[in-house]
Amino acid sequence: MQERAALGIFGAGRNGSTLLMRLLDGSPDLWIYPIELRFLELRDWLASEPGSLDRWAEGQLAELRETYLGRLEGENEPHADPLAALRASSGPPERRLEAFLDGVRAAYAPPGLSPEAIHGFKTIEVEHPGRYLELFPGLRLLHLVRDPSANYASLKRTDMVVKRKPFWFQGGDVLRTFLERRWLPHARYVLGVGRRDPARHLLVRYEELCSEPTRVVTEICDWLGIRPPAEPELQTALGGRHLREQPNRAPEHPVADLQRPADGVVTPREAAFIELATAELAAELGYERNGGATPSRARLLRSWLPLDRWETMNVDSRLRQGRALVARRLYVYRKLLSRP
Repeated sequence: MQERAALGIFGAGRNGSTLLMRLLDGSPDLWIYPIELRFLELRDWLASEPGSLDRWAEGQLAELRETYLGRLEGENEPHADPLAALRASSGPPERRLEAFLDGVRAAYAPPGLSPEAIHGFKTIEVEHPGRYLELFPGLRLLHLVRDPSANYASLKRTDMVVKRKPFWFQGGDVLRTFLERRWLPHARYVLGVGRRDPARHLLVRYEELCSEPTRVVTEICDWLGIRPPAEPELQTALGGRHLREQPNRAPEHPVADLQRPADGVVTPREAAFIELATAELAAELGYERNGGATPSRARLLRSWLPLDRWETMNVDSRLRQGRALVARRLYVYRKLLSRP
């Protein structure tokens, strides 16, 4: 299979992947599709259900219009039919996905974008980066990581305070999903496969992106062998086009996201549990412990017996709440009791 140069931005969610995508977007040698891709989650359905990819693509265009087109400066009408390349394509879903991305680029890219621009996308499917490499042989992976406790706080705040969802709404548990499906597998992959192949994998820390965006963006562009954006601290979309306002609650400037005050969204027992679960990997990624004494295992086990206010928020079903509480306690106790 012919390799096609592409860039995937992999992050666990709420750790700056949207910010990084919009900062890199200004490079004249990089075209980034600005809507979150969860291709692996849908691939079996896309491969088996006739017309599914076309319906999915229409939904993506609707999200693109709602999220970005009305916020762009200047004209936002497409230069061509964004679905034309997809309709003319055939083959497995990943080849048709590439055709769809080509079509969106042909429809919305500005004249200044290089004809040889690398295609890019972002995803939270950090459990399976290797599968992406199998399906897209020319892919290079940019891994974005964040301090696990701060990362979880941002995710929990978004889900439970902003979206007003219960702690189990993702089909499981926000704590377990964050650790077992996102942060931990991603960290293991970065420190294993990623570290052994630096030409194909690059690690970026969210905190450095926020505090030194120009340096980080320039280093990423050097790694890719492309020109950096003319304004590396400016967030843009669809090929360097300026935005009148930032969609999706993005900070106006990267450093602003590091200045959010601590608001107690992570409970002490959650913080201790996350630290125990992530300590070794976090240290390898350059994150020091938060300080303070770690509670004994017996004390931490006892702390998970009562309910806290977060477990009673946004409850829409007592039955689902009860099941989720039992599942959470079983998960926490198994993890704590299995540690040496």
